[in-house]
Formats: sequence, structure tokens, C-alpha cells
Amino acid sequence: MYRGMAIPVVPPLGINTSDVLAEVTLFANPTDNLNLVVGALQQYVSLYEPDEDHATSIPEYEYWPRSAYAQADYMVGNTVKLIAGTQWNESAHGDSDFVSRGGVIVTPHENWGVKLLHGEAFRAPIAMETDCGPGLMGNPDLVPETVTTTDFQLFYHDEKTYAAVTYFHSDIDGQILFDGRNPDHFTYMNGGEQCFKGIEIEGKRFLTSNWHVLGSYMNQWNKADAGLNHTVVPGNMLKVGSGYTWDWGTAAVFMTCFGTPPVVQSPVTVNPEPDAVSLLSANVRFDVSRWMGLEKGQSFVTLHGENLLDDEVYVPTMAFSGSPNSFPYGAGRMVYLGVEVNF
Repeated sequence: MYRGMAIPVVPPLGINTSDVLAEVTLFANPTDNLNLVVGALQQYVSLYEPDEDHATSIPEYEYWPRSAYAQADYMVGNTVKLIAGTQWNESAHGDSDFVSRGGVIVTPHENWGVKLLHGEAFRAPIAMETDCGPGLMGNPDLVPETVTTTDFQLFYHDEKTYAAVTYFHSDIDGQILFDGRNPDHFTYMNGGEQCFKGIEIEGKRFLTSNWHVLGSYMNQWNKADAGLNHTVVPGNMLKVGSGYTWDWGTAAVFMTCFGTPPVVQSPVTVNPEPDAVSLLSANVRFDVSRWMGLEKGQSFVTLHGENLLDDEVYVPTMAFSGSPNSFPYGAGRMVYLGVEVNF
């Protein structure tokens, strides 16, 4: 036992924040073929002193981010739809920029069509990335990251079938990410450019009026500038499922398969390496109103299951000093029972 030594009392951490958002949106239809949307929003975000019995390492702040936007779509005859829009954004730290969107949808046949869409997005750093500290230090010099995405889709639909093939290409510039180069503390930094592109095939078919099947497959490939961590999203993903509806209930089963994610080199290997995984889920919903003496649609029992095969799921982590090679994700097999009564 140590005598004459005072043990400091550290108060618990706490923060008080306030977020207020005001937005106005106006819709107009000047002609039968023309639709207009115009709007603006103003946000107020602040952090102020915590309660007296709490402490915080984040300095107080007050920010006023805002934006304005406009979009129009116009039908040319019965087969061509044109879309154009723009948005102005000003971040909490005063950085501002315009982003745009545009596209054309052509349906030369009642069952077939093509879409070409192009859009830009603007994400300003949040307060945690610019103001937090001291162990994880904010970086007030961060600039917003921008995303540019182009999609081309060929689609088909009729009374029983929907199918589509989509090519997508997305570039993220100035991506905000962890900076672990300094072993004394972690912070955030703007990285270079990262590219995501790939092809997705999706479809849905009604086999009967009560029974349908659906599924999709995506293959994507990614490229990042030197010094950036590659995405941990697997290159292949498959989703298949089926649903059935009858007079007193519904049932559905769904399987999601993720391919092996990219290998991320880590100095600390403590968990299993991430591998391909298949997650099976199911949902059954019964209308039990008649057994409870109620009118139809007044009472339901739902049984829902996730990860029914009880697969172990590990996801890779971004490599920086001290990070493990992977983290466990999810809680194994989960089953939920719910009861709903409407009065």
C-alpha cells in the first residue's frame, strides 16, 4: 500500500451538442412536360461546455454550413426524359463548391429502356474530423472530398419480369481518412483519388401471382493512388431470394454471398483473416387476428432470423500503427420474435 500519495480523480467525459436544420423546397410544374425543384437549407451545429461533473477534450465550436439546389426534368415526346441540376454547398469551415447532376432516360419500346446518369457529390469534413482530440486529433485544414459517378443501365420490364444490367464508375477525390503516420496520435488527412467501377446484373420474376424470386450479382474492381488504403469491399457479391404471399401471411428467404475481401497488411495479426461468407436470413409474418377474435389485419406475429448458418464474419481494417488485421462483425445467429396488435 502506498501512503501519502494522492490519486487524481478524473471526471467522466461528456459533450453537449446542438444541431438545428432549416430547409425550404419549392416544386413547380410550369408545363405538362416540365418539373422544377428549387430549395435551400441552413444548418447550425455547435458544441458547448458539458455538465459540471463531466469533462471534454473537444474545444467548443459553432458552425453554419448551408447549401442551395435546383433541378429540372423535361419529357421530350413520350420516349426521352432529360434531367439537369446543380447544388451549391458551403461547409462549416467556409469551403464552397458547385456540384452538378444530369442524365437522360430513353424508352424506345414499352418494355425496354436505357439510362445514362452522371452526378457529383460534396462531403465536407464533420466536427469529429476537424475538432476532436487529444488522442485522436482533429485536422482543421481538411478540405471537402468530392465524388463523381457515372451509371449506364439497360433495363427490361413487363408484368412479371424486371431485369437490368448496370455499369458504374465512381471517383472519390481528396478522400478524408485516418492518418496514422505519427505514432503519438492519430488524426485525419485528405488522400488522393480512389476509383470504383464495375457491373451489376439484377432481376426479379413473378412465377405466380403469389410467388416471386429475385437476385443480383455485382463484380467491381478498384484502384487507389499511392499512399491510400484500398477499399475493403469484396470484388464479388451475390444476392438471391424468394418470397411468397398468401391470404394470412408472408414468407421470405434471402441469401447474401460476399467474396473474399482484399488483403490488408497489418502489423498486428490477432484475429482470423477475413474470408468469403454467406449470410442466410428469413422472415415469416402471420396474421393471427382470427385466433384472437379480431378483424383481419389487426394482429400479427413475426419471426425473423439473421445469419441462420451461424457464419463467423471478420472484416479487414485499414492498416495503421497498432491496428489489428481484422475485426469481428455481427453477433452470429440471431432470431427475433415480434407481436403486433393494432387497435
